[in-house]
Amino acid sequence: MYCAKCGKKLEENQKFCSGCGQPVKEVKQAENNRQNKSQMKKEQFENEGNYHRKYSENTIQKQPTKALVIEGFGILLLVITRMLDQSRDYTDQLWAAKNGWVLYIIGFILFVIAYVMLKKHKKKYGLQGIGYAGYIISCMGVVIVVIFSVLMILTMAFSNMIMGR
Repeated sequence: MYCAKCGKKLEENQKFCSGCGQPVKEVKQAENNRQNKSQMKKEQFENEGNYHRKYSENTIQKQPTKALVIEGFGILLLVITRMLDQSRDYTDQLWAAKNGWVLYIIGFILFVIAYVMLKKHKKKYGLQGIGYAGYIISCMGVVIVVIFSVLMILTMAFSNMIMGR
């Protein structure tokens, strides 16, 4: 054991430090205080580790992967339909004219399904990162598909009026 004031080595039976005269009792208290402080710091450090672990567990969010995959297929179908419609190959244009609307409708349905799934996920977990981006894309996709649908219906109606059908 050492004196807290001067640092001189003390014998166990000493009541006073032979170097500075400090009572040994206070030296023991100082050692106990140091041990208590180090124990408190250790406990505080362990508690902070638990807090950070709990915080990181709470901040890791589930991503709406299924909704994003469905949305991707919807985008793919709409892009394929559009590419076939704009193709320079007559057979592709003919196929798109006859069957393209099926792909278009399926793509639209997939967009709506993805939108609903993302909306539920947003309500339950909140959205973050790619999930939020997918939600925005899904919203824009639904709006764009509705606009194109209205334009397609209007175009067909006007072409039928002009043709006299």
